[in-house]
Formats: sequence, structure tokens, C-alpha cells
Amino acid sequence: MKIVIICFCACAASQLIKVAILLAHKKKLRLRDFLTTGGMPSAHSAIVSALAAAVALYEGLDSAAFGITAVFAFIVICDAAGLRRSVGRQADILDRIIRELQDRNAIAESNHDSSEIVGHTLIQVIAGAILGAVVACLCFLLLE
Repeated sequence: MKIVIICFCACAASQLIKVAILLAHKKKLRLRDFLTTGGMPSAHSAIVSALAAAVALYEGLDSAAFGITAVFAFIVICDAAGLRRSVGRQADILDRIIRELQDRNAIAESNHDSSEIVGHTLIQVIAGAILGAVVACLCFLLLE
């Protein structure tokens, strides 16, 4: 259960930092900002790196559980930086096409905006991974 708590703490820390950054830029707080995917730091990276770090701390670096979580973390982090980023770029392009069509009156006006941040830059992924590992170490020290 401690490992689950550590992962939850890493996710919460990531989302709180993300909300603080959004608040600083937009000067307003929205409830949905707490659940936003994408942006700085990557909550996906924070969670899986916290998971791998917590398993390493509790089970050891030579355990099968750590091997599994390390591979899992690698896959999720690569996905956050690669595939999800591509989907975000495609959403931006789609939004531009829709705006152009609306400007030409070729389609009806819509409030739909798919440009929410979906993926991450490499820096956001690295920041999330570091945050997750740090949170895991701090929580380990506090829980033990």
C-alpha cells in the first residue's frame, strides 16, 4: 500500500506544480486544470518513475518487481514523449483547419477546441521523471 501512496503523492505533486504554472501564465484558476494531461511536468512520467523508485527502495534493484516496473516506466515515458506528443500536434493542426473552415463559412461555428495539451516535450518528461523519483525518496523516508 505504501508504494501506491507514493505514486499518488507523485501524481498530486505533478498536478499541483502544473496548476501553479498554469495559474502563473493564465492568471486564473480552473477546476479542470487539476485534471489536465500534458504540460509541465509530466504526471505520467512522475507516477511511473515514482513506482520504479519506490519498488527499488522497498524490494531492491535486483528484484524482479523492479525490473518489471523499470521496463514499464521506460515504455510509459517514451509514450509520453513520443506518441502522445504526436497526437497533440495533430490536434493543433486539426484546430487550425477547423478555424480556417469557419473563417471561410464552410462549416458552422463550434466551441470545440481539441488543442488541449496531450503530449509532452522531452524537458517535461525528464522533469516528471525526476519529480517522481524525488517524491518516492522523500515519501520512503517519511513512511519508514
